[in-house]
Amino acid sequence: MTMKLARGVATLLAAALVVAGCGGTSSNNDSTGSTGSGGGTSASFDAEATIRTAQFGDGVGGMDPEIWYDLNGGSLHTAVYEGLLRYKTGTTEIEPALAESYEVSRDGRTYTFKLRQGVRFHDGTPLTPEAVAGSFARRAALRGPSAYLTAGVADVRPRGSDTVVIKLRSPEIGFLDALASIYGPRVISPAALRAHGAGEDGKRWFASNAVGTGPLRLLSFRLGDGATLERFDGYWGEQAKAKRYEVDTLPSSGEQQLQLRSGQLDYLSGGSLQPAQLKAFDGNPRYEVTRLDQAFRPMLVLNTNKPPFDDVEKRKAFVAALDVDAAIRQVWGDELMEAPTSYISPFLLDPALNRIEPLTSDAALDEPVTFEYVGAIQSHRQFSEVIQQQLRDEDVELRLSATTGGEVFSWPQDVQKAPNAAIVTVYGDSAYVQSLVDPFFRTGSAVNFLGYSNRTVDATLDEAAIQTDRDKALQLFADANRIVAVDDASIIPLGDLKQPIVARRGVSGFQGTPTSIDVVQLAAIGKSADA
Repeated sequence: MTMKLARGVATLLAAALVVAGCGGTSSNNDSTGSTGSGGGTSASFDAEATIRTAQFGDGVGGMDPEIWYDLNGGSLHTAVYEGLLRYKTGTTEIEPALAESYEVSRDGRTYTFKLRQGVRFHDGTPLTPEAVAGSFARRAALRGPSAYLTAGVADVRPRGSDTVVIKLRSPEIGFLDALASIYGPRVISPAALRAHGAGEDGKRWFASNAVGTGPLRLLSFRLGDGATLERFDGYWGEQAKAKRYEVDTLPSSGEQQLQLRSGQLDYLSGGSLQPAQLKAFDGNPRYEVTRLDQAFRPMLVLNTNKPPFDDVEKRKAFVAALDVDAAIRQVWGDELMEAPTSYISPFLLDPALNRIEPLTSDAALDEPVTFEYVGAIQSHRQFSEVIQQQLRDEDVELRLSATTGGEVFSWPQDVQKAPNAAIVTVYGDSAYVQSLVDPFFRTGSAVNFLGYSNRTVDATLDEAAIQTDRDKALQLFADANRIVAVDDASIIPLGDLKQPIVARRGVSGFQGTPTSIDVVQLAAIGKSADA
């Protein structure tokens, strides 16, 4: 498991510290959690329109689905490439994509997928079981940063003309979630792999080119400049609402907003829109604001390895002294939501868990507490300043300092030099909880920021990992949650940040899924004829 750090230091996502992993369970919740006009019917869209937007960077690996692993570029990848499964729009419910249906063996080790018929790649090559097997083989050979999601695969074998059989080394409750993740295996045209190389020799070509099965076809891509895509008329599913989609690379949120206001861009999403900036668009008749649910969670973490927080009673006293709800309202207002339990449960089951069960302690916090935040994230700085004032009123000195995302990577190597506490943001690669829990809270993990360690938690996670009963595994994760957040008082989950989207009036159709952070389904976005 690794960390991902968004690129572009001038913006929220540019320096946001995030953990690769997961938080949640599959859900049947169909709500997208949107406000404003996120919808739109195909009849109201101009089929010849061009939609223009911007992103902060192209993402590590560019367009290669086995090398890309970033917050930037997700909307491009999901428009061009598809996998066997996906998450249903607005939910963490798994649904078929290139696989029409699937079966799981009783022992949980064999997955049989029947492929959708009539699917073609953008170069006209038909989808076959051999194409799926070839893409899985490339993933295993390249061992890219997201390959951990399918590391348990022992064999991928075509069967007949329409079936793929995948065998695992051992049962994995979260395997279907791994396939549905935007970082899961994507199927590439076998003709393109033959022409340009399926191994190391093909990485350069696939970094700036793509041949998938998605609703949009990549026309051009250049690192640092952005991408141009067009409707793929041979798509097996619903056709894209516009003819072309242009995604510029602009690392400045200020420049992005200037271009939106001047009409050069049709919409902006996610990190370029901080809470204070959104207020300027809400209620403005020229724009429509949409907010999508996403499992993107700011969290306070405490360093349990050195004074004062090596004393659990002092950690509880620190938590008890904070009015977290008031600080959230002051900084984020309605932009931070209480997480729907279907998205992030049971681990970090409730962002208000240690407020529902108030922590109390008679311990005194006499010594200063050092506290760090990533300086480029305005809301994190503001939150830090608010709680600093709250603690000052309680005669507790909170010493604030800004850091960079790069510096945070060094914390696990020497927790004695790390701050007493910090604010970070975590999110998941899939909707199965294990891929967030293990890297963040397991003893010795490279992304266990402040070195939290509890052998009971480790043992509970080990037991959860080998379960074949999903409900039992999730209960074990919930048990671990209680130890981390309540018994040890080592974290304070704050809530989930909504994904904001500001669009020029007449541009609509914004859709996403909670575990795909700052990703929208480009092909669903359209523009009315009079926009």
